Amino acid sequence: MLSGIYQVRLATSDGQFSEGQWVLKEQHLNGNDHNARYQGRLLLSGEHVAVRLDVQRNPEAEHTLFGPASHYLLSLNGHLMRDSNNFTLSGPIEQVPGMFATLSGHWVGSLD
Repeated sequence: MLSGIYQVRLATSDGQFSEGQWVLKEQHLNGNDHNARYQGRLLLSGEHVAVRLDVQRNPEAEHTLFGPASHYLLSLNGHLMRDSNNFTLSGPIEQVPGMFATLSGHWVGSLD
């Protein structure tokens, strides 16, 4: 998976979403929106991708996409389309039973 800038969409099973540009460098994924900061490390095995995404609510925000808690963990799994450097991952939100998240993105440019 190429290091660089990715256009990312993070959506929840209840219809909320956030879009923005995230950075992937040496398998570390970092992004943010108005309400939260997202950090994780991608694990690649062939075309399978997994990430444990740490979500920290921004101090000035009342809630994130997932609720009012200050911290959430997402365990996401999915696939990388190597020919286009697109990825799609999904999985549960540990602190919110029954809610799932989907993270999708595509490469838009290098970090240089």
